[in-house]
Amino acid sequence: MERFITHLSFNISTPRGRDRFRELLHAQFADEDDLRKTLYGPMLFLHLADLNRVAEALRTQIDRRNARLAEIRKLHRQWVTMLPTGSGHLMQHIAEQCRLDLRWLRTVLADVEAGRIRDTPDPARLVAKT
Repeated sequence: MERFITHLSFNISTPRGRDRFRELLHAQFADEDDLRKTLYGPMLFLHLADLNRVAEALRTQIDRRNARLAEIRKLHRQWVTMLPTGSGHLMQHIAEQCRLDLRWLRTVLADVEAGRIRDTPDPARLVAKT
């Protein structure tokens, strides 16, 4: 997200600025880093993205998480009898985080594919709440 914010030194009210913004937005959805670092910020602007590109990136993210979960399960099976208790718990936590990420990514993907992405319906009301 820090990389995303540091590049926001352009005017999104111009066509060129909007194109640059979307380019950076789509790059964040495709980033391989931790979801908290890459997607939390850009999710606020999901309604501005090309949803076909986002869907493709989300499918890739899901594939990565599935592969990571499979690798963690494999390592756990191989090493469970030799690992200290703390390491076993850590591996369980990492696997659970992968499963949580997968559920979340699948939910977002379902909304993207169904066209259920929208902007704030009443920006004035939102501003009044702050």
